[in-house]
Amino acid sequence: MNMGESINCFFGGKSALLTLNLIVPEEFLLLEKFSTFTKLKRVTAFILRFIHNCKNKNNHKTGALQVNELDEALSCLIKVHQNRWFKTDLKNLKKGKLPSDLLLPLS
Repeated sequence: MNMGESINCFFGGKSALLTLNLIVPEEFLLLEKFSTFTKLKRVTAFILRFIHNCKNKNNHKTGALQVNELDEALSCLIKVHQNRWFKTDLKNLKKGKLPSDLLLPLS
């Protein structure tokens, strides 16, 4: 999902336009907002399911969360934290440059 992306949502046969603007302050730490990592992962999975259901009116996901949904939520959380803590290194890698000295030994 991109910043400011609009989605048509269908609720009870009625259509509604939903625009999501994601603005997250730098100091916002997801792990501090939930008592356990499992809760954070489940909430993230339900948010991703909501987005999926808004985009796919004929293919709604319902019921208990599936393993693949929890895996997708985990990947999303990892990407969020990588983008926060390794922003400069990710930009350098995308430009074909070497990462910082801290990450070089990991390659």
